[in-house]
Amino acid sequence: MTMSLLPMRSSADAVHVDAPQSDLRATPSSVGQELKTLISNELQPFSDTGITREMLRNSFQAKRPPKAVLKNDFVWVRILNQSRIFVKHSETSKDPLVPHYRHNGFLQGLRRIVKSLPDVEFVAAMNDEPPCDMEVSMHAPIMTWSKRHSPPCNNIRLPCWSIMQDEYAVGKRFYDFETQYKLGAGPFAEKQNGMAIDFTLNTVERKDALKQLRRLESAKTLKYPIVRAKAAHAIAYRYQLHAEGRTYSMRLKNLLASGTLAVFLFKTNMTDMTEPGHNPVSMYHEYWYDLMKPGKQYFHLDSVGDTDPLRNLTDAEAAAIAHGGRNFAWSYLRPKQADKYVSHLLREYASLLRFIPSREPMQFFHEVK
Repeated sequence: MTMSLLPMRSSADAVHVDAPQSDLRATPSSVGQELKTLISNELQPFSDTGITREMLRNSFQAKRPPKAVLKNDFVWVRILNQSRIFVKHSETSKDPLVPHYRHNGFLQGLRRIVKSLPDVEFVAAMNDEPPCDMEVSMHAPIMTWSKRHSPPCNNIRLPCWSIMQDEYAVGKRFYDFETQYKLGAGPFAEKQNGMAIDFTLNTVERKDALKQLRRLESAKTLKYPIVRAKAAHAIAYRYQLHAEGRTYSMRLKNLLASGTLAVFLFKTNMTDMTEPGHNPVSMYHEYWYDLMKPGKQYFHLDSVGDTDPLRNLTDAEAAAIAHGGRNFAWSYLRPKQADKYVSHLLREYASLLRFIPSREPMQFFHEVK
């Protein structure tokens, strides 16, 4: 049986823009080496044991987190002959032949790079709440879009479905990286002086962010206004607030690409886990977060901490951070770079397999077309 995906956007539909002209850009060789280092770290927990079929079965049957949504549950992916992609959905899936949009986006990204991939099998989680092998008392190579740090988890991080698809919907409008990057062109000083908030913070998951937002708004000495703006208009402002739990990676990478200063609001209990000399720890820590530095590509703000560091930020300092974030997005987050990361990760991962995918039965797998 086959499972059809939505048509992929052709390269002719993309808006072409030139790379930023700046000495701060990372070189292709340094980017490639950093991505290889990340991949080595991701796979290190399995370097001695390898990955067996039994480990994949355990991964596929692992206990789901309490917030897991069944219809966008785990997928077991098999890639053969550099051309064919097969997928097995969890028994909890509502309809295995009608993929959830997250499965759709993720599989579209795989289809784009399938010719560069070896025969390989892996289990990936599409849930909002990443599972953790330590919570289910097993050494399970579950691929996730982020990794939790408490308890320490051995998940293998892939780009999330939205990065794989390179598409983000805002109302009836769709953006991709190239479009967002083009929209963000222009001097920082020409943007409007304000912090744009283009989402609500009145949910339980973001209650700390809401408290801090109210503190920011009540701070009479704040030198710029808090502005509620539609997402399509928010990049016109110099600052944008980013709080975890709101369109996660696609939103943050678009903020970085847009030339605005991303103010990343961290939950206090996560910031407290950060060791001296290390980056702040986020709730949903994606693979590329390890490459960013606070004060270089984004501004780190504790969810209940002092707002003085933000108030005291000069326009020149804010412009430098915003420019650093835009350069970072170009160097690491373009679809081309995400494809390189996934291709290299799955090639290295395939070398750890202790079984041959093509010799396993195809029962319950559906081919992706």
